[in-house]
Amino acid sequence: YVLRRAILTMPAEKAFTMLNAVPLQRVTVAKEVIRLLGDLASEEAYRMLLTMYDKEDLHRDVRIALLRALWMYLEDDETWEVMESAAQSPDAAIAKSVARIPSDRLSPKAQQHLLTVLAILLSHIEPEVRQATLERCASLPIADAEKVLFPKILMALASRFPDERNIAAQAFFATYTGKYASAVSQA
Repeated sequence: YVLRRAILTMPAEKAFTMLNAVPLQRVTVAKEVIRLLGDLASEEAYRMLLTMYDKEDLHRDVRIALLRALWMYLEDDETWEVMESAAQSPDAAIAKSVARIPSDRLSPKAQQHLLTVLAILLSHIEPEVRQATLERCASLPIADAEKVLFPKILMALASRFPDERNIAAQAFFATYTGKYASAVSQA
C-alpha cells in the first residue's frame, strides 16, 4: 500500500521508469506492476500494457490483470480490439474477465464497443462464459437501443442449461423492460 501511494504520487514519467525496470518473472510482482501501470493512466503506460498483452508466454493471471488495467483506457479503439480478442479466447477465465467491464462513464461510442464484446461473450462456446455475461447483464444492465444483445439473450432463454436459462430471463428483463416493453412482450 505504501509503495502504491508513493508511485502514484510521483511524476508519471518517473513512476513509469521505475515500473519499467521491475523484473516481471514472478506472477504476483507482474500483476502488481500491471495494476500500477494501469493506475498511471499515461500514454507510455498504455503503450507498455498493449505491448505486454501481445506476449504469447504471459501467465493467465497476469493477462487477466492486464485486461483489468486496460479499463482505464476504454475510450481508445485499440483497447477494444484487445477486449474483443479476449472475449474470443478459448480460455474461459480470460473471456470471463472482460464480462464485468463497467458501462458507467463510457461515451456512447465506447458503450457500443462494450455491447459488441458482450455479444461475443454471449456466443462463447463455454456455458460458464455465457452465464457470467448474462449475470453481468442482469446486475449491471447496459442500454441497448440497437438491441445488439437481444437475439443472444433470447437464444440463452432456450439453453439446454437451466442455470443459463434462469439468468438469461433476469438479464432479459433487466436490459429490455421499460421502453422495450413491446419487444419483451413479443419475446
